[in-house]
Amino acid sequence: MDAPLAIIGIGCLFPKADGPGAYWANIKNKVDGIGPVPPTHWNPVDYFDADPKRPDFTYAQRGGFLEPVPFNPAEWGIAPNDLEATDTSQLLALVAAQMALKDAGLLPSPPAAAGEYDKRKISVILGVTGTLEMVVPLGARLGHPIWRKALKDAGVSDTIADAVVQRISEGYVGWQENSFPGLLGNVVAGRVANRLDLGGTNCVVDAACASSLSALHLAGMELQTGRADVVVTGGVDTFNDIFMYMCFSKTPALSPTGDAKPFDAAGDGTILGEGLGVLVLKRLADAERDGDRVYALVKGIGTSSDGKGNAVYAPSAAGQVEALRAAYQQAGDVGRRVTSNPGARWAPSNPKSATPKPPPAPPASSRPPLRSTTRSCRRRSRSPSRSLVWRPARPRSTSTPNAGPGCRATGIHGVPASARSDSVGPISIAY
Repeated sequence: MDAPLAIIGIGCLFPKADGPGAYWANIKNKVDGIGPVPPTHWNPVDYFDADPKRPDFTYAQRGGFLEPVPFNPAEWGIAPNDLEATDTSQLLALVAAQMALKDAGLLPSPPAAAGEYDKRKISVILGVTGTLEMVVPLGARLGHPIWRKALKDAGVSDTIADAVVQRISEGYVGWQENSFPGLLGNVVAGRVANRLDLGGTNCVVDAACASSLSALHLAGMELQTGRADVVVTGGVDTFNDIFMYMCFSKTPALSPTGDAKPFDAAGDGTILGEGLGVLVLKRLADAERDGDRVYALVKGIGTSSDGKGNAVYAPSAAGQVEALRAAYQQAGDVGRRVTSNPGARWAPSNPKSATPKPPPAPPASSRPPLRSTTRSCRRRSRSPSRSLVWRPARPRSTSTPNAGPGCRATGIHGVPASARSDSVGPISIAY
């Protein structure tokens, strides 16, 4: 990396945390963000079975879930009728991105002392994995020929069959003009750029569990090449419904005990978690010139792929090590020892070197509470329990990103602004 990148703004929505202040407090107080499935998502009574081989059932019933978030569609120029057709990720990304840009001092508009900003050079690059939640209910509606045939084969009259098919269809969100853009992952970044009037690159990257750090990788290149002066980046994941639990159950990758134990010999699987984590990045020189508050620096980003292996989702220790080495070398910390021994620690070349302290906690979100509408952000079905609160999306890959077995990423070594001149924050991504 030619020059360090500065993190000047932070926004997030995580389980049990509605902003950076609450999230940092949870870390300091060792709050466990993992819990049972809430009524806003899916009902374990309908889908849980301890037998991992039972078809169409999951053996897991714990995870990291976002709580309802107040959302006023009028503030974002979104018609209330369009909410049902818009994925939660697209809506909550607006909240998290706005939070981060306000924290960076770039909203509602940058102060004169911060210099003149060309919105055409503010990019939005976010990690968004796989299918969004709206695909499931919209796709489910297309099963009506199968339902009708099954009813006919069972001797049900056409009149009753039509009524049954209609009742089933009413349990799912209906197709409308805005359904297509409302279910696309790329529109998560596109809607942020559109609603916040940002003219730089907007795109999403899907690298499974490494999506948020892969987005950071692309954001770094955007800044290093001068294509952007500011980049809004991070990860968005609000898809913790029964479909994702079924995907990970049949791999199988979920923890049967519901208690993930990273780096522990007793670890028995992963836990799915929702979340949105958004950063605002600048080149360090620009941040210093503009007098920005700097939370941490990114001095190196390393990536790797495993190449040919036993399975496309099987991890390789050698690939992990390669990503770590690349990050430390790019950061100039060539003396760092990296090992593939899962029980060993990393060690700096100078054992007396101080460990960087975490970044200072930003103040809790100061945005005023928004008036909520009577619509549920859990639009996978139209069950009464999901029609009481308008709840926008969650942060992605955050409390614990959806950690699949074939991809990995290590995080930022945060440093306070007072120590940034001699602190290293390497990041590694491995596929």
